Amino acid sequence: MKKLIILTTCLFLFLTGCNQPAAEKKITEEYAQLKSGEVFYYGKKEDLKDYISHGTGILFLGFPECPWCQVYLPMAEEVLEDQEMECMYYNIFTEKKNDRAYYDDIASLIISQNDTGNDIVQYDSDGKQVIYMPLMLFIQEGRIIAFDNETCTEDSSVISPEDYWTDEKIQALKEKLAGYTSTIKEVKEELDAKGCDTGCKVETNG
Repeated sequence: MKKLIILTTCLFLFLTGCNQPAAEKKITEEYAQLKSGEVFYYGKKEDLKDYISHGTGILFLGFPECPWCQVYLPMAEEVLEDQEMECMYYNIFTEKKNDRAYYDDIASLIISQNDTGNDIVQYDSDGKQVIYMPLMLFIQEGRIIAFDNETCTEDSSVISPEDYWTDEKIQALKEKLAGYTSTIKEVKEELDAKGCDTGCKVETNG
């Protein structure tokens, strides 16, 4: 009898477990130094191109294995929280390894939509496009109007992120990001007031 009860219970748990939705990945699981991570949301591969070429918002490109990204993201989080803004997060590094054609398409799109007057995408010794990270893009109706990748080419074997980011540099970064974020926030509010005819954020949640 006891064996029957145990088997019935195990079968019930197995069947009900199969119907449970997959747990949503949390960015704090990848970036432990974040306070809550609520200002970041994961972008979807199928939406990324449209977001860059038509959207209005903020995009962070990085990957958790990057020590510079680990230190950068919490600083960006503070600015975004102060401005009550969200930021799309996308790990483009995985695409560089798994889908090079897609990675190159994103790099080419960043080049074509870049209105900052400065190069964002670089080239390696073989002439291949390289998106150095951490990279934060500020996009207005499909045009990149500002970006920051201050530490994208820094070498952790030469200087650690913690040593690089002095109090003075942290303050300067936050002021710069705050200015860019404020501009995007103002544009988004204007577009929202118009009913989002153009430049609305691509919905990637759900």
